[in-house]
Amino acid sequence: MNKYFSIFNQVLSPITPGPSSSNTSAPARISYICNQIIGGIPKQAVIEFSKDGAFPATYIGMKSDLAFINGLLGKLPTDSDFDKAYENAKKEGMQVKFEIVNDFKAESMEAARITLITKNDEKFIILGDSTGGGTFRIHEINGCNVDITGDSYTLLLFCDKDGIDEINIKSIIGRFNNINSYNINISDDICIIEIKSASPFKKKDLDDLSNEKTIKKISVLDLLHPVAFNKNNKPPFYSMEGMIKYCKENNKSPSEAAYDYEVAISGWNRNEVYEYARNLVSIIEKSVVEGLEGNFTIQGIVKPHAKNIDNFFDTSRFIDMGFLNKAITIATGVMEYSNAGGTIVCLPTGGSSGIIPGILFGAKDPLNLTDQDLVDGLMVAGILGVLMSEDNNFNGGEYGCQAEVGCSSSMAAGALAYLLGGDIQQVFDAASMALQCHMGLLCDPVGGYVQVPCIARNMSGTSIAAVSANAVMAGFDVVVPFNEVVEAMVDLGKRLPPHMKGCQGSGICISKTAKNLVK
Repeated sequence: MNKYFSIFNQVLSPITPGPSSSNTSAPARISYICNQIIGGIPKQAVIEFSKDGAFPATYIGMKSDLAFINGLLGKLPTDSDFDKAYENAKKEGMQVKFEIVNDFKAESMEAARITLITKNDEKFIILGDSTGGGTFRIHEINGCNVDITGDSYTLLLFCDKDGIDEINIKSIIGRFNNINSYNINISDDICIIEIKSASPFKKKDLDDLSNEKTIKKISVLDLLHPVAFNKNNKPPFYSMEGMIKYCKENNKSPSEAAYDYEVAISGWNRNEVYEYARNLVSIIEKSVVEGLEGNFTIQGIVKPHAKNIDNFFDTSRFIDMGFLNKAITIATGVMEYSNAGGTIVCLPTGGSSGIIPGILFGAKDPLNLTDQDLVDGLMVAGILGVLMSEDNNFNGGEYGCQAEVGCSSSMAAGALAYLLGGDIQQVFDAASMALQCHMGLLCDPVGGYVQVPCIARNMSGTSIAAVSANAVMAGFDVVVPFNEVVEAMVDLGKRLPPHMKGCQGSGICISKTAKNLVK
């Protein structure tokens, strides 16, 4: 079964307080699902990270600890008291500790082993990975393999291993509509029947299941993404070549093709897709305004500077960069606002969330862009992200910063080329050029914060996006097509050594000054 990505699930997502999608939003989602698996708040929780993974270096600076605790309390990152996680855990009587261990051989760089003791003294050991851009995967419960990603309504039926033959699986599945898949997962001790649906499970059907003697426990897991995956929904294209062909044969602009794609994937109508994207633009605009005002404090290394940069361009002697004066200021402000815990849209990650806002809102006045133009430009950026998503999860811990700042700059370049009047080929060429410029960029956050060099790279990524769009519109030949550059980036990311992927082993984070800052 092919699983096609959604613009709103995997790319223009999540909506979350900063600073990180993979280290803030995803941990909260993982532990929120853990809460639903066990049926409430545990009395004890031990969250373990592999010493060889990325979390040991980042889980404090990127607020992963707060995220894991909030999720276990049944809260998502957008809840207002996110920063009071430890205090709220104490109020609920939940003991929690974090440990860095040697015996956990993680499947990915950002993995956690979560051991929970319920109030009924049941023990659960759950393995989960942050897979980039706020996505996640829970793949083991008490030694039993599962595949929980939060993009389907999911039902877990815990059964006696010896009683599995007594259950009429087809009868159980037949109770539900819009089933995407089901799996019977058996370990040495338990059996878990995992059912995924494109629609919510009805209470009556769940009540009927509770009468099955061989079913010992039922866990109903929420949909955690905007769009519910539906195996019957097929996109009109799923490659660069396919999108170019679709636009030419149907006389569609790049933005129209992006809307058509998301309509097909989501099952929403055109207006619903537009309104959701318009809401994203509104959230982005708020982060732009708040970022430029700078009325917040940042925990970590840096202080807010966007307002000072903005004032500098009004009063000082400088090299005029045109719309980039405002664009890089916006990019800086959004990243600073994110680091202060402000609500952002990850584009496609928290660590690269300033670039697309910088391009869109920096270009708004010079190009006389309407509100609809901004929404259309965002959708073009989104579809480019989708076409980068296969084998690439926008995760600096897996592929380096090229997969975060690089991909965001690429998306922004394509969007700007479109807003400059570019056709579908020029959109892809601009995206190709920007990604070429970021090839091999490592992930090396100082002190585990999304600040140095992340904020500076959002400024440079914004500039590269603008240069790429202008160059392509002027006729520059990028030579290597977008799809091949994406493939090259993914291949390189897989071959980058771990110390170049967010583990505090290379680059800026091991400089003398960086080490002194985090002592």
